Amino acid sequence: ADNMADRSRKGRQPRGSVCKRSKLTEDVVLQIRGSDKSRRELSVLFSVYPSTIDRIRARKTWKHV
Repeated sequence: ADNMADRSRKGRQPRGSVCKRSKLTEDVVLQIRGSDKSRRELSVLFSVYPSTIDRIRARKTWKHV
């Protein structure tokens, strides 16, 4: 736990599209936030779960964008 806190505190935590497991990019996140399409439409379009769209729009994830 201490190592994780230290990594975050010192800015060594990979974020966004730099993270190898990320399906989205910063540009796509901005498109999602600016879109008036439904969460279902966006989830199909970008191959992610609807809850992912909700978390992006609520700024619970991708806060750095």
